[in-house]
Amino acid sequence: MVGSTNWHPVCLASDLLKLPRAFSLGGKQLVVFRGKSGQPVVLEDRCIHRNMRLSLGKVCAGALKCPFHGWQYHADGVVLDSDGKQAGSNTARYQAAEYSGVIWTKSGMNESALPCLESSDVQLVAVTRSSASVPIELMLDIFLEAEHTTTTHSIFGYDERRVTELKCDIEIDDARIRVTNEGPPKRLLWPLSLLLGFKGKDLFVDEFEAEFDPLRICYNHYTRRSKDDSLALLTKMHMYFRPETESSSEVFAFLCMSKKHLYSSALLRPIVSYIGKMIVDSELQADMDMLDHLMVKDIDAAPMVGGRFDHAMHAQRRLLKKHYYGGHRERSQHTSTQSSTAPVKGSRR
Repeated sequence: MVGSTNWHPVCLASDLLKLPRAFSLGGKQLVVFRGKSGQPVVLEDRCIHRNMRLSLGKVCAGALKCPFHGWQYHADGVVLDSDGKQAGSNTARYQAAEYSGVIWTKSGMNESALPCLESSDVQLVAVTRSSASVPIELMLDIFLEAEHTTTTHSIFGYDERRVTELKCDIEIDDARIRVTNEGPPKRLLWPLSLLLGFKGKDLFVDEFEAEFDPLRICYNHYTRRSKDDSLALLTKMHMYFRPETESSSEVFAFLCMSKKHLYSSALLRPIVSYIGKMIVDSELQADMDMLDHLMVKDIDAAPMVGGRFDHAMHAQRRLLKKHYYGGHRERSQHTSTQSSTAPVKGSRR
């Protein structure tokens, strides 16, 4: 199942403290821990001695110590046995970095750079992550259409009573999907309207572009009073995705806000960051709950009747296979329609 060798998010940097953490990437079992200088280290989650899960071990002087026989794994992949002598071979090591509050990793030796999340007009204010027990295709589906925001979301999205006024333009080429949604937003209490920059009868414009190597969707959220007015940038949201297994996926959301609004103030930034993270957490959790409650999670099992917002869904399958998986999307013959299995008992996630 392993796909792109590009950068993938692993976990929030604040969640990687003294203990190692197990995670999966495209079906591979990996472990991340902090080395002697605090830098993240990603290795295969398997002791080369007796196949024990290294993620059940502990970090000693910057090295990961296997819980079974005490073999030590260093940041450069060098393995020392219980006598302190170098083992016959090193372990598989992945590139790792800490950036914008997230630990990242990649398996390839390509020179791809870490993503650029901030710019001259926006500032990163919140980072969060969510997961669901669905294949990556179903995870991407929900972020490629705005229809669900009318019912699933509480704050970010469009007015369910006026969904017929919601316009959706979709452009698809050989590498990406571009979508522009425009319509009446949900009615919000005035404090939230002030925070998000909505005024009176503004229209909400959700413009985004999806790419497939790496797996990311970048959203620009605007308002404007009428169709003839210029767009006013409110927020920018970067979504990065990680397929864990054939039946589980994660998404990391980076919320950036326009520097032209009041939240550019240094005094207000912590408050806005906290509120912004709460909003994003809440909306993402609502999305994940819907995905977890899908009746069928095998993407090939049951036909679906598409609506006017779903044209990007079929293109997504094709582009994902072509760019992320290099044209070879290998799946097991029987993918469970139930929730994915829980992590191995005792593993730290």
